Amino acid sequence: MSAAASRSDAGAPAAGGADPTISMGSPQSVPGGTVQMPRPASYADPAPAGSPVQTYAPPQQQQAASFGEAPHRKASRKTRNVVIGVFVALVVLVAAAAAGWFFFIRTPAPTAVVFMIDAAGLDSSTGTRIPVHIEGEDVRGKEVSADYYLETDGSGMELVDGVYELTVAASPIAADGTIYNVADAGSATIEIEGDSGSMEGSISLDPIPAAEVTDRQIEDAYEAALAGGVDDEQRAEELRDAATARRDEAVEAEQEAQRRQEEEEARRREEEAAREQQGAYQADSFSFDIPSYWEGRVTVQVDGDSATIYSSTYPERELATLAYVSVDAGVGTDIGGAIDSTGDLGNGMMVYLYAPNYAYRIAYANLSGSTDPADYYTLEEAEELVDLQSGGTVNYTDYLNNMRDNGGTSPDQDMLLAGVQQIDIDDFNVHGR
Repeated sequence: MSAAASRSDAGAPAAGGADPTISMGSPQSVPGGTVQMPRPASYADPAPAGSPVQTYAPPQQQQAASFGEAPHRKASRKTRNVVIGVFVALVVLVAAAAAGWFFFIRTPAPTAVVFMIDAAGLDSSTGTRIPVHIEGEDVRGKEVSADYYLETDGSGMELVDGVYELTVAASPIAADGTIYNVADAGSATIEIEGDSGSMEGSISLDPIPAAEVTDRQIEDAYEAALAGGVDDEQRAEELRDAATARRDEAVEAEQEAQRRQEEEEARRREEEAAREQQGAYQADSFSFDIPSYWEGRVTVQVDGDSATIYSSTYPERELATLAYVSVDAGVGTDIGGAIDSTGDLGNGMMVYLYAPNYAYRIAYANLSGSTDPADYYTLEEAEELVDLQSGGTVNYTDYLNNMRDNGGTSPDQDMLLAGVQQIDIDDFNVHGR
């Protein structure tokens, strides 16, 4: 701010007699160039230097003048007020110039900020923009709290220099009605300085499973769409309706799936109850199940009042036979196979079980050096058959070594019983028909 002409004191004339003027800034920053401050009409110019001054004074005053006291004229009230007014105007202009410099020169212009947010399936050209909220402080120390709506390419936000925290204010709505999880989206800190900036943190929006979306979440997303997420109210309503329909369809599908599951569970329980009464497999005079350890590993062949069970991997190898016979037939157990029975089914008949003892048969043929082709088994075959018949409690190699250590003709008593007695008639849940 410069003064083209000013008064140094009330008694000294301006150079050349020019009026005082004040210029703020440059013509580019303050239109009009200079501000003219007119001189009050009541303020009279003092006489030019060297001109005589005609005064009248009483004798006392003249006497006082003779001692060197300079005569003076008392300023009027009106003149004093004008001077004060001019001074106040100058102060106001100075303050305005300083404020203009601070806010328009020192503070930088807003910078376009591109901030990408990952939101699977969202396209702001068909859905809504992403509503975000900024909290922080700009370069002037001024607190900033503002909302923006970002396109999916990250555009849509301008910030002046400062440090800000960005969060997602509400869920956007995708064209198919997808609503996103805002609570776990995260946040980011953005620092802008001139043409450069930095960012810490990241934000990603994961779709909420459709059936779990609440009415409140849909309403919040709709209100954000109205506030700036889309360009017209009709589009916001269409997207809200799409989100509601998507949620309702998912809930209905989930309920239908739950109903089918409950029906299937009820049917399964009925089948189990029926099987407990009748068994899964039907012979002419009895029904039966198979041990649970055999599920998926055996095949069952029923012929009249007998049933034979084979290994699925080695279908020529019989694991067990069930037969419907008189209680007078009798049963027994020998080293070569296990025999067990149900006892009387109430009509003088019973079902007996016979299971060849593969652990003993194969180990004995091995140790005795049998040349009978019927006694030939691969190691894998022996392990599978012994595992099935023992219910997984006996390993063939262990049985073979035990038998060898025990003289080669029979294993010790514990191993013998383990290999023979694992298959039991009770495992077959036999019922008479």
